[in-house]
Amino acid sequence: MADIYPNESWNFVYGEARTIDSLGVYSFARLDPLFPASPQRLLSVPLTDEHCVIMLRRCIKILLHELGHLFGLKHCIYYVCLMNGANNQIEMDRQTLYLCPICLRKLYSTLQFDVRHMYENFVNLYEIYGLEEEHLDITSEPTSDVTGFFEVTVDGKLVHSKKDGDGLPDTKEKMDKIVKAVEEAK
Repeated sequence: MADIYPNESWNFVYGEARTIDSLGVYSFARLDPLFPASPQRLLSVPLTDEHCVIMLRRCIKILLHELGHLFGLKHCIYYVCLMNGANNQIEMDRQTLYLCPICLRKLYSTLQFDVRHMYENFVNLYEIYGLEEEHLDITSEPTSDVTGFFEVTVDGKLVHSKKDGDGLPDTKEKMDKIVKAVEEAK
């Protein structure tokens, strides 16, 4: 396995998407929890179930992140989100397997898909592959240097407003309210 990088001034990237070419790639090189162990050690130490889940979670995150870029999403700067940039293992592991409300709305406005159905399928897959905590952790936190008045407006109607007292969309009820508004706007 080898690192990939967009040009020689970078030391590595987990993945790279080129929307102009409709092409995305990612590398397995840094996904093993034992990284940066030597290749001999990586090949000689048996993978535990925990290591397999960590690697699967990381693969899915990078794959979905690069697909997000191919669908036109940029790096998210508002919340902990699948579309956050990741420059190291801590940042990558902090990412969720789902989009924040802002990125979800951007993707929905482009593709017009059934949001609830997509997330229900994700929940089923999380359970099958041992990623249950992903669908239970629906909290979001603002990026430290961005305060903002996080608001969600669907078809001109204010659905959620941090400024007006709704706070962050950090509970299932708040997320359901936003998703319901998006679905009703179809």
